[in-house]
Amino acid sequence: MDVTFELLIEAKLFELGKIKRLLTHLNRDDFVESTQEWGESSSDQVTVVSLFDETKDVLIFIEAKINHDFEARTEIREYSSRLWKEAWESDFKNLESDYFTIQETSETTPDASETKFDSSKSLAKKGNIYLNSEGAFGKGDHATTKATLALLEKALKPSECQTQSFLDVGCGTGIFAIWAEKFGFQSVIATDIDPAAITSTKKNKKKNHCVFEVYETPIPPAGKYHVIVSNILPPALNLLFPIFKERLADNGYLFLSGFNEANFVDVETDWTKSGFTLVKSIDERGWAAVQLHHL
Repeated sequence: MDVTFELLIEAKLFELGKIKRLLTHLNRDDFVESTQEWGESSSDQVTVVSLFDETKDVLIFIEAKINHDFEARTEIREYSSRLWKEAWESDFKNLESDYFTIQETSETTPDASETKFDSSKSLAKKGNIYLNSEGAFGKGDHATTKATLALLEKALKPSECQTQSFLDVGCGTGIFAIWAEKFGFQSVIATDIDPAAITSTKKNKKKNHCVFEVYETPIPPAGKYHVIVSNILPPALNLLFPIFKERLADNGYLFLSGFNEANFVDVETDWTKSGFTLVKSIDERGWAAVQLHHL
C-alpha cells in the first residue's frame, strides 16, 4: 500500500529542547517548525510537522514521546501519494511556456549562448532552460510545474521585475529560480531542506549559467521579497504561511502550488487565516496554482 503518514506535534517552546533531542535520537532531522526558532524562552505554542513513510516509525515516535515526558499533542493523518505520482506526463519531452522551452539534457553543460535570454527582444524565439532529470524532482513534467509557470507568466512582465527580488521555497530542481533570473529579476534566492534538492538546483544553476543564491534551510534568509514561489505538498505548505507573510514585500505576490482539488479548501482556509487573498488561479489536470496578495 502506497501510504505516508503526516505527524503533527504541538508543544510549548521551552520544551522543544526535549523534542529536538528525541528527533535526533530517531534520526528525524527534517521537521519544520512554523513560528519561532528552537530553544526560545516562551510559552507560545508551536507546530512541528514531518512525514513518516511507515506506520512503525510513527509508533516508535509516540512511544518515545511518552517516555520522554514532554507536553505535546500529536495528530496523525494518512494519505496516498498516488495522485502526485499520476500527475507526471509520461510522454513528456519539452515544456513550453510563453517565454521558454524547458528541456531535459545530459550532464553536458550547454554553451552560455544557448541559455541566454533577452526579454526585451521579440519572443518569436523563446529562451531555453535545461534540466537534468532528478528522480522525485522531475524535469519540468509535473502538472504543478506547468501550472505555476503559466500563472507566473500571465501575472508578471519582465520589464516590471528588473528591480524586484524573487524567492523560491522548496526549489527542487531549481526550475523557478532559473526561470526568475532569466525572466529579469534583480535578485533571486532558492531554498530547500532536502540536500538532494540543493545538489540538483546547483547542478541546473551551473548548466544554465545562472548566479542566484542557494540555501539549505527550512526558513528563507531574512529580508523582503517581491515575489515568493513555493511548490510543495501540504501540510508543510500550510505551515509556511506565517513565514510567507513575514517575508513578502509590500504589494508583493505569493505563488503556490503542490495541492490538488482534494485539499484545495484546507490550503485556502490557512492562507485566508494568514490574511492572504486570491488574485488568480490556474488548474492543470486537477492541480492548482494560485497567485495570492496580502493586504
